[in-house]
Amino acid sequence: MALPGMSLSLTDICGAHVARRGYLRHPAPHGRSASRCACLGGFDPAELFALGRDIGALPLFAAPTIVKRLVDHAEATGETPETCATAFKTIVYGGAPMYAADIQRAMRGMGPRFAQIYGQGESPMVGTVLSRSHLMDSQHPQYAARIASVGVAQTPVQIRVTDAEGRDMALGEVGEVLIRGDSVMAGYWRNPDATAAALREGWLWTAIWAHSTPTVFSP
Repeated sequence: MALPGMSLSLTDICGAHVARRGYLRHPAPHGRSASRCACLGGFDPAELFALGRDIGALPLFAAPTIVKRLVDHAEATGETPETCATAFKTIVYGGAPMYAADIQRAMRGMGPRFAQIYGQGESPMVGTVLSRSHLMDSQHPQYAARIASVGVAQTPVQIRVTDAEGRDMALGEVGEVLIRGDSVMAGYWRNPDATAAALREGWLWTAIWAHSTPTVFSP
């Protein structure tokens, strides 16, 4: 199980999830924003640094491999955390495992502008979060365990770690991650069998394996 204050550590980011491919049915929220969206033809670290300095420090979502390339560029061109602040406001990473050594290197080179989110298409971007404040708090006695985890449950969802029968696992034991909340999909498009397998009694069975720990995010 995972409750507020408990961390979640992924054992296998891929799991068996690939077997459930298909279109998803989500409610379609619409909103208005005064933000600007820049469309680029590919990934070029130098172009992103220049773009941020041209239109204003960028908020950015990036896979860990992209973060690494940004850090490589920053180091190669003599950027500092202070100069990186003129190009990037916040860099949210996810979509794949981030090595603890890599995020520590990123913060040394580019400053305290990183946060991690974990989720999947069936509950897009909403699962757990490892906040900027958690990543910055290097003096915390559980810091090493914190940055090796995917953080704590985000506010809109509940998360559990269970066995194949839906029974909560003891703390530290590996089980499947279950998510419940308004962000969870309505189902797979025209695939009732896959929907029935993934959505059971209001919980999304993610086919991702993890374990939870009770004290990592205690004050």
